[in-house]
Amino acid sequence: MDQISKVANVEGLSARDILDAFDIWLSERVGEARAAGMDLAFHDSEFDIAPGREPPLVGWRHMLLAPGACPP
Repeated sequence: MDQISKVANVEGLSARDILDAFDIWLSERVGEARAAGMDLAFHDSEFDIAPGREPPLVGWRHMLLAPGACPP
């Protein structure tokens, strides 16, 4: 949580803003994976902030995998 707080302070976002953005992002990715019948792998990346985009903050990358496959 300390790392989230530092990032939030630098960008003027609260930890709640970051967690809310992650919730939206992850829900969309899970829906995408389920619709495709695939597994989901994701990891942190650099934060990309674009006011007006929904969510305005993205700091994660993902890939869809064949069911049961190991992520690279």
